[in-house]
Amino acid sequence: LTQFPRANVDAYVTFYKDLVAEEGEAEADADIFGWVKSLQRSRSRDVGYDGMSQEAQDLFASAEVYEWLSLAIAVVIMVVLSFWMQTWQHSTTSHIYAAMIWLAVAVVYGFVVYARLGKEPTEEWVDGYMIQQVFSFEDVFLYGLVVQSFKIP
Repeated sequence: LTQFPRANVDAYVTFYKDLVAEEGEAEADADIFGWVKSLQRSRSRDVGYDGMSQEAQDLFASAEVYEWLSLAIAVVIMVVLSFWMQTWQHSTTSHIYAAMIWLAVAVVYGFVVYARLGKEPTEEWVDGYMIQQVFSFEDVFLYGLVVQSFKIP
C-alpha cells in the first residue's frame, strides 16, 4: 500500500484485486487491514491538521477546559508562592514555615484528587507523594556527604 500515492485510488483497487487473486479474499482483507492499522499508527505520531501531534490532541481532549484552566491557575499561584518564599530571610523558622505551606498545598491537592477521582487514585497519589518526600529527605543527606567529603566550604 505504501508504494502508491494517496490520490491514486485506481492503483489501490488494482493492487487489491491482484492480492485477492493471489491469496484469496480473506487473506487479502487481513493483509489490507494490517497495513491500514500500521499506517494509522505511524500517522498518529505525525503532526495533525492544527499543528499538534495526535498525542498532544489526545492529552488535551482527556480533560475539560475548566480543568486545564484550573491547572494553569494553580501552577501560576505555586510559582508566585515559590518566588515570594525566596524573599524570606533564611532561617530555620522560615524554612519550617515554607515546608508547612508546601505540605498544606499538597493536602489541598490531595483533597482535589479525592473529590475528582475517588479513594483509590488518592491513595496512589499519597503513596507517590510520600515516596517522593523520602527521596527528597535522602537527597539532603547525600548532598551533605558530598559537600563534607570534598571539603566544600
